[in-house]
Amino acid sequence: MLEVRETYHDSVDFLRKLDVFVTEGAGSFRILAAINVTGPMTVPQIKDRLECSRQYAHRKTNALLEAGFLVSIQNPAHRSSNLMDITDKGRAEYRNRRARYMKVFTGMQDDFSAEELANVIGVLRKFRARIAKK
Repeated sequence: MLEVRETYHDSVDFLRKLDVFVTEGAGSFRILAAINVTGPMTVPQIKDRLECSRQYAHRKTNALLEAGFLVSIQNPAHRSSNLMDITDKGRAEYRNRRARYMKVFTGMQDDFSAEELANVIGVLRKFRARIAKK
């Protein structure tokens, strides 16, 4: 388990050095990606999509609203739960972050066989599932 923790911290440090994470961090990128792909979402839907707490989703969404990357719009299905939609500024930020990410990671998989990648993905999915149960 120590190796998992160290790999996580090394990965975060690596991405920060490459400016793939900005001040809002990875959670905000995942929110922008989710809304960019699926369209407007409520905070509870974002929470479910990211598999995080409602407070975390709310905090990240508020930061994205303040930065002008999201806009809150009326939800015709539920008056008390507004929809969050991505703005043009948010789409541009998402595209820029994704381009930086792809530039860094394109080709890294070439160092591994398909079997090695499948094994790692399987282990990581099991690990995430165990964490989600805690």
